[in-house]
Amino acid sequence: MHDINCTKADDMNFELMANRTRYLKENPKGVSEMCKIMEDMRIESLKEV
Repeated sequence: MHDINCTKADDMNFELMANRTRYLKENPKGVSEMCKIMEDMRIESLKEV
């Protein structure tokens, strides 16, 4: 539960989750991937309303 509330990968205990978080927040490809996912979610929520 601790790792889910962390905002920094360096503060996480579970290495696999920390690595994925680091990729999505610090790697340009990961940031782009996360932006695409968030945009898709935004569009999907607009369709539901």
